[in-house]
This record gives sequence, C-alpha cells and structure tokens, in this order.
Amino acid sequence: MAANRHIHEATAAHQAEVERRAQMAQAEEESAELLARGPPDMQWTSALDEPPEHHPLSDVAPSELQDDLHFINEDKYFDNPAVPRSVASSNWSTSSEDGGWDGMVPDDVPPVDYQTPHTAGTSERSRTKGVKNPEWWPFRAKEYLISSLVIGHTRTIISRMLYQHIKLMFILCGTLLPDWTTVRRGKAKLRKMIGMDVIGRRSVLNRPVHYLSLKATLGLELANPQVEPHLHYYPELTEGRAVSRLSQSSKWLKELGPNTRAQMVQHGGHDYYLHELVELKSSLIVVPAYFCEFKGKMYGLCQTPEIRACDQTGQLIFSITKDPPFDSPRLTRIAVEEFGMEYPSMTVEGGGLMSNLCGNQIYEIGHDCDPIGPIFNPWRLKAAGRVIRHLPICLYADDTSGNSSKKWNKHISYYFTLAGLPPKLTNQHFNCHFLSTSNSAGAMELAEGIVDELMDLINDSCVAYDSGIGEEVLVTSTLLCFLADSPMHAEITSTVMPGNSRNPCRACDLSISHDGYWIKNGLRSWIGIIANCYLLWDIAKQPRTKTRVGVLGGDLGVKDSVNNEILLLKYSILSNGDAATPANQAFTNRIAEIDCSDQARLFNPFFRVPGKFHPSASDFDGCADTPVEVLHVFLLGIVKYMVRDVMGRVPPAELGIIEGWYRALRTTSLNIPSLSPYYMAKHSSNFVGKEFKIVLQSAPFVLFNYFDEKERLAWGALCQLAPLVFQTKIEDMDSYLAELRFHIRKFMFYIIRTTAQWVNKPKFHMLVHLPDSIERFGPASLFATEKFESYNGVLRNASIHSNRQSPGKDIAITFANYKTIRHLACGGLFKHPKHPNVYIAAGSEVARLFVDNPLIQKSMDYNHSVPSRGGSFPYPLNARLPPEEKTQIPPPLQLHLPGQKLFQVVGFQLNAHRALRKGVFVLDVESTINFQHNCHAGGCEVTPTGMVWIEREESEENNNTAAHRNAVHYLVNSLEIPGARALRLWADIPLGEDEVSQLIPMLKEGLAVWLNREDEDGSEVEYFDAPLGGEGE
Repeated sequence: MAANRHIHEATAAHQAEVERRAQMAQAEEESAELLARGPPDMQWTSALDEPPEHHPLSDVAPSELQDDLHFINEDKYFDNPAVPRSVASSNWSTSSEDGGWDGMVPDDVPPVDYQTPHTAGTSERSRTKGVKNPEWWPFRAKEYLISSLVIGHTRTIISRMLYQHIKLMFILCGTLLPDWTTVRRGKAKLRKMIGMDVIGRRSVLNRPVHYLSLKATLGLELANPQVEPHLHYYPELTEGRAVSRLSQSSKWLKELGPNTRAQMVQHGGHDYYLHELVELKSSLIVVPAYFCEFKGKMYGLCQTPEIRACDQTGQLIFSITKDPPFDSPRLTRIAVEEFGMEYPSMTVEGGGLMSNLCGNQIYEIGHDCDPIGPIFNPWRLKAAGRVIRHLPICLYADDTSGNSSKKWNKHISYYFTLAGLPPKLTNQHFNCHFLSTSNSAGAMELAEGIVDELMDLINDSCVAYDSGIGEEVLVTSTLLCFLADSPMHAEITSTVMPGNSRNPCRACDLSISHDGYWIKNGLRSWIGIIANCYLLWDIAKQPRTKTRVGVLGGDLGVKDSVNNEILLLKYSILSNGDAATPANQAFTNRIAEIDCSDQARLFNPFFRVPGKFHPSASDFDGCADTPVEVLHVFLLGIVKYMVRDVMGRVPPAELGIIEGWYRALRTTSLNIPSLSPYYMAKHSSNFVGKEFKIVLQSAPFVLFNYFDEKERLAWGALCQLAPLVFQTKIEDMDSYLAELRFHIRKFMFYIIRTTAQWVNKPKFHMLVHLPDSIERFGPASLFATEKFESYNGVLRNASIHSNRQSPGKDIAITFANYKTIRHLACGGLFKHPKHPNVYIAAGSEVARLFVDNPLIQKSMDYNHSVPSRGGSFPYPLNARLPPEEKTQIPPPLQLHLPGQKLFQVVGFQLNAHRALRKGVFVLDVESTINFQHNCHAGGCEVTPTGMVWIEREESEENNNTAAHRNAVHYLVNSLEIPGARALRLWADIPLGEDEVSQLIPMLKEGLAVWLNREDEDGSEVEYFDAPLGGEGE
C-alpha cells in the first residue's frame, strides 16, 4: 500500500482533503484570534464582563497529516468502495466570523419568491439564486441544525463540556460540528430574525426583570401550522350540553365586555363587526352584540334597533339597549350566513350611504336619546382590512426551586396556555409557554411587564401572520383566568393568606346563618379590594400610622404585596432617621415621584385589568377568575388531610396488612398505570396527587377496618364526590352542578360530624366554591395546574444550565432559543429578513426533520398522535399479530361483504385508556366497570404468603397478600373515576338527602367531639390548627 502512496496523493480526493484540513486550521486560528481581541461591534454578555475561557488551538501539523496518511495506507478498507464515508454537506468552518450560520449576510437570505411549504411555486433558478443549501435555510448547512438539536432545549439541555465530547464523536465519524460559541451567536441571530428576544426592564422596586414578549409568542402560535388549525377564536354555545373545553365556558361566551369580545367575523368577503348596523338578506337591520359558534356554524346575537326620524334634522335615529347581557330577551340568534351588507357599504333608497343619513350615531333606548357612540366600530379602522383573531389566555404563576438538589432556590415563574386550544393539546408541554422568572423579584414585580403587554393587546392589538388563511391578521387577547395555588392566588388578588385570617376567603364574604341553613355568602367585591388597597396607601402617608395600617389591613382582609413591601421599606428608612443612606433617600424620592406621575405602578398590576366597570380594560375579576384549583384544594388539601389523619393512627406493625390489601386491589379500568403496595402503605406522608387519586378509588377496600362508623360515612361521601370533581366532560351542566353541590354538602355534613375541628382548614370552605368555578369555566380539569406543575421541571433544568449570575435572563434566553427552534422546525412563518412585508418559512428539510421524526417531536414534548387522531376512536392497534392467534376469514363474513378486503387485527383502542382484544365479542362498548372482592363479607385475611421477585428472579422472601376464601362475594367499585358517569347512570345509587338534612344536630355533635378532644389532649395546637405552609400548597 505504501508503494501506491504517490498514486493516492495524485488523486483529486486526497488533494481536496489536504486543502480542507489546511482551511480548517487557518479558520480556527483566525477564529481564536478574533475571539481573543473581540469584534468591534459586539459586547460580551457574561455577567462578570469577562471573555470566555481561552481554548488552545488544535494545530494540524504536517507530521499529523503524515501519520493520518500512514494510517490510511495501513487500513484495509481504504480502497473498498463499498464502505460509506461521511462528508460534510457544505464547505464551512467553525468560525462564526467567516460567514457561518449566524453570519446572516445578504447573500445568505433567500429571494422574495423563495419557495417554502407555505408559498407558491417558483422556478428552480429563483429558488437557488443567492443562497446555499436552501433546503436547510436559515441554517447554513444541516450540521448547524444538528448542533443546535444536540445542545438541546427544555428537558434535553446539555453542558458545554458534554457538547465538546459529542462533537469529538462526530469528528471521528467524519462530520464536523460548529463550535459552542458559533451556535450560541447563531441562536441570537435567529431569535432576532423571528422576533423572539428577551426584554429587560426595571420593576417598581428597581430590580432588573426579564421576560419574553406575550405579543411575539401569540404571533408565533398563529404562524405555526402545527398549532393554528386547532385554535378556536370564538366562544362556543353549547346550551350546557357536552361541555369539555374552555371555548365552551360561560366566562368566554357571556362575561367578556363589549370591547374585549371577538370583534368581527368574516363571511362571503364581508367583514361584520360588533355594535355596527348589519343589513340581513331579508332587508332587516340588526346590531350584533356577540359572536359565537353553535353546532359548527357562526352566529351573531343581535338586537333589532328602534328606528325613527329626528324632528329637527330629519336624520334617522337608531336606538338600542346598551350592553345587553348574553341572555337578554332582546337578543336574537341569527346565523352569519344570513348577513347581507355591512355598515360602511349600506345604502338607502334613492342613493347615498346610510352613515350619512343617520349621522353615524347610535342611541340608547329610554334615555332621552343619549348617544352611545359612533356606529362605526373603531376596531375596523385598526384592522385596516385584516381579520381580527381573538386569543384569550390562561395565566399561571408559581414558585419553584431552581436547583435539582434539596437546597431551596426560590424562583417565581409565569407561564400561560391558549384558551382556544382543546385540553388534549394544552396538557402537552409543547403548548405551555414561558413568560418570565426571577429569584429576586416578587410575583407582582414580574407581572408588571406582562400586564403592560396584555393591555396593549386589549387596547391596540398587534399584527401577526395567520398560517391558516395565509395573510396578516390583527391579534387581540384577554385574561380568561388566572391559575395558581392558594398562596399565589392570595397574592394575585391582594388578599391575605387564608390560614390565619379573619377573612380567609378571596371569593366571598364568609359568614354563617343563625338558623342553621345552607346559605350562599355574598361574593367579594373586586372593586372593593382595589379601593381598600388605595385607602391603606393614603392612610400610610400620614405620620405614625404603621400599626393602624396593619390592623386595618387585617380587618379589611387585603394585602397588596408590592405596596406592602414599599411601605415596609419606607418605615425602615424613616426609623433610621438621619442615618438613612443616599440610596435610601433616592428610593424615597423615586417612590414619591411615581406616586405623583403613575400611581398605579405602586399597586398590584392586575388592578389595571379590573373588569367591566373600566371601559378600556379586560373583564378580569380577581375574585371570580381565580378558580378553585382541585390539585391543591382537593387532592393536596382535603384528601391529604384525611389520609394523614387515618394513617397517623395505624400502628407501624399493621402497615404490612395495609400493604396486603393494596396488593389485592384490582386496578382494571381505574386508569392506574402502576401500583406499589409497599410504597402506598409505608410512605403515605410523601404522597403526591396521583397517589391520592389511588386512595380515593380504593379507601373503602383498603382502609375499611381503620374507620369508625362516622369516618366510613365521611370517606364514603368523599369517594362519591371525587368522580364528580374529576369529570372531564359535562353532558348536562345544570343537573351536574345540582349533583355536585349536593355531594359537597353531604361530604361537609359527615366530615364535620366526625369533628368540627376540620373547619380550621380553609380548603374545606374553598371546596364550596368549586361549583361556581365549574359553572364559569367548565370541568375542573380545564383549570387544574398539573401541567404547569410538571413544567416547573423544565424551568429547573434551564436554571441548572445557566451561569447563575443572571438566572432570570439566562433562563429566558433558553426558552427563547427553544421557541425559535420549535417555530422553525414546525414550518412556522416569519418576516423575510430583508422584505418585512413578505413572510417565509424555513427550508423543506428543516420542517421534515420535525414532521418525520417522532423522537424530535418527543424532545419538544409534542404528542403527534393526539392532533392527528383527535376524537377518532376507536382505531386498530399497531402491533404484530401472534402466529398462534391467526385465523382464516370466516366465509359467511366474506360473503356478507363482497368486494371488501378483510384482515385480522390484534385489537382496537377504544379510547385513550382502554383497548379491546381477543376474547369478547362486542357490538358497542358503553363503559367498563371495576369490581373488587368483598373481603369483609368473605372473611379474607392478609397472610405473608406472596412470592417476592428480586432482579426478576424468585427469592425466599414473602410479602403480605390477601388470601381470598371464596369466589362468590364481589362488589362493583362505584368509586372509580374514569367511568364514573356511566356507572352512576347504571347503578342509580341513592343520594340520601334525608340523611344530611339535620344540620344543627350535626354541628352540635361535631363541636362536642372537638371539645372532648381538647379536654383529653390538653393542648390547643392540633394537627387541624397547623399552618398551611409546607402542606403541598
């Protein structure tokens, strides 16, 4: 082989390889020199203002080249043409200064008529002119995209050191990836290109905060072809039937104000707006007040104006009811397809425009012709011919640790989801959106920037591109609801923590009836909370009022966290007297200046979106739009309290018996993926939500022997209530709410009868408000926070991979990078870098990488099977049929279906949780039920006879197992959650209204138990009186 070296050296392949290595060495040397001195137009973003660590150059010396060639001579595969070789897809270097991926020079920008999956076809010459590797644009080559995916996002982020190791592995395979710094700079350029960059500002307390733009995020979602087809822009009218999504909520349909509803609908080339005259095809003139969907069609709820001529001017006067409620008898539901002419084009007989004849004014009925305002909707001017897309959001805030260790590193974070998406999509992290986080600023400080953008969307909107209709649209939004746990809800609503408060409820003015009947407490006033916070601030300006402000705030039940922190700092500065520092004086002067110029900044930012009484605000009511959250109030509240109460009385020696009962539990149809009897028995104090759901469906079978008669009734009522709480689809809202309210009262009756001491837990009272939240927003699962709680793990991973110097900014950059790669990979459109009026998508190979690779989709927490199948159950299982189960097609069946191709399948997936396999002939599956052995009636016992498997091998150990003495005694488990509705209709379980009607005796009995317990224990500090902190809030 060595004798043929001169022949090999003369080949074009060898000469090209030598030239490539020389170029690489020169490029790395130039890159290192540029990095050392820094380009003149770039500043380092390191928090310490220090340049990155210097890495030694990897010189490619001539001796190394000779060694490589000698290795080639020794390699027997060198002359074998069958051996594949990996070659980079383009000639490039690792230097970002040499026209790499992040060097978006004009020549790298596609022409305006560049063909993408969402643009019209163009000639081959125009598609390739001026850009290399158009199929990978905006990446210069596929290696740049690969390097970005290797570095990862959300849950798959890796460190710089690990990336260098992976890069080395790629080099050994013949593929050169760009340097870490090159990728980082490239990501910054891409963020700027699609308009997703981090926004920095100072809070009212002068702390730096960073967040991602709400406007930009909504714009990207509209331009994303993987998201836009599933969005609903209008509320759905269901008349209380089959309610299962937020677009069917009463809040969206009925409670939004006249300026924050969906303002227009487009049909037949016409744009119809609210509060404008519309001429129907029947020539009748109406004024739409609401737009909604009903049975797949668009409708307008319209009122017919009273028309008369003015005696003085002769102009027509149109009079309507101002802001009629959705259920007003004056409103008539009219299909949009019946609309004829919109207001600006309406004419009158004899010629002329209707706007001239009526003076462009509309009046209110019965108020001496007081004008309501111009007929012309101002949103028509703002839209300028564009379609208006209405995108309400569900906002969420929480505190989580930024560390993976047990050391607490508190971060306040904000996320949101689009209310117009179905729940199967919003439950995916792919559709959860990060907004802001900080480990130094408070929740209200972070909210200021978010509320500013939200108010801009409400009042002025923003322009985005709709990938569904292929044109620019105007985007408006509103805050549909705010989700959080109890402490965060208290902060958002500027109310006090419910644990030790004289006003423990943020939703109502908690009180009691003297005659002992259930009463509906008056709703708490959001306007009153705002007024009281301003009152406390005005009082605090007076001298010597610190104690008075604290006492009055407790009496009123209000506590504005921003305003309270400002007051504490002011009181601290005043106490220093002459010892106050210049910084203290500057703070006092700045707050005084803000108080004079922009006082609203000194208070809860959500006060600026207070409700209908403010004409330019969103319809956000902090008391009604912070729904009762079932994870923290029900599972981690009531259920947890009761589980700990029972398990705390079980002797340690009997935990093995409970383990045996759990082992005997049949989990079929209970939607329990796995059950660890040992963990369920021994670690009840560490349960999370899913374990408490298991307890709710198994308590009467597992813990039966540890209840007294009163506790059995209380647990029975709780387990009957749970399926109603977790019902995901409500077939009849009125009957459902009546049943839910009864079961809540039934549970409260029995639990207070065990001991009235439970009333010290505020979550028992919050449960009473759950029906109101469901009536307003739909099933409780729609405003549950499990998806956001699990998303905290994504934020924690981003925090771990930050530089710890500016965590809020670093984490925001990480999520901005993820949104960028997500948008490009999904084929999302964005403005052309050189032609802002043109929208373009990434190259075809970039979009195919996401569509054709489920692993890439999974890395972005996207489940491709949910959007594609939607509600298309049942479908055949995609599994290989075992050879022993294969059978011939029955001849009678083939004769019955002539010309049809029949084949055998393993089974059918009936729904998301159940599959039908061989063994049962089923015409139609209504539901499945769970049944358990009646061990109490059968006299079954738990014995240590079960086989223990260790490392998948049998051992000599035994575990506790229930030995069933017969196969006769079985019970239908009426407590199962998945099939609860069908089971209730089938079993017709009596409600037992008479049992829970005597409230006064129940209260007396519960109070007696409470007083007796205090006398026996001699202590007033009980488990029931423990503060809420640390209890899963």
